[in-house]
Amino acid sequence: APIPKAPASFKPMFIVGDSHVLSFAWQFLEFDDEHFMLVPLLITGAKIWHLREDSRFYTMFSFWDKLSIIPIESPVIFLLGEIDCRDGILRSVQKGKHDSFDDALRTVVNVYLDLLVQVRKKLSSNKIFVHPVPIALPETRFLTMAMNTLLETDWSQLSMEKARVKLLRVESIFVKDVPEHPENTDALTLAKLELLPELRLDG
Repeated sequence: APIPKAPASFKPMFIVGDSHVLSFAWQFLEFDDEHFMLVPLLITGAKIWHLREDSRFYTMFSFWDKLSIIPIESPVIFLLGEIDCRDGILRSVQKGKHDSFDDALRTVVNVYLDLLVQVRKKLSSNKIFVHPVPIALPETRFLTMAMNTLLETDWSQLSMEKARVKLLRVESIFVKDVPEHPENTDALTLAKLELLPELRLDG
């Protein structure tokens, strides 16, 4: 494939989050008639839960340290939540810290919304976006899809609107249509959803 050429003039757009940000690293895009390069700010192993206000986990300090280097008015995308679904939420329910997956997911989403309010205070002039939680991993798709549904609810959207944060909408990554209410669909059905051919790993 040919190597893409950088536009003559482009600005940085930062994407902050766990290792999924590396899939976007140094890509070029056009947004609002301007050219941008996606600059990854990686917080290895970041969980939303560890970014709550009373956390003292190392990723919380790394998160705010990364934000401190973002220039005024540069757009920012947050890409978080997949590790919470893959590890944290499953474990919290298994250990009895939450009565159900729905209860655990709502708790994490509320932490996310509170975090975005704090981020807005620090990045007062930047456009802020939230990327949906990646749903590629079949085993946890029932959780990642459910979290994305919660992010789309009226109460989440109202919180984001007050913080001047926008949830991005992305195209489907599956061959067939996703069930209209994935949060009410059994985990096995969601795990069997077939990825588009261009998104499948070799082997």
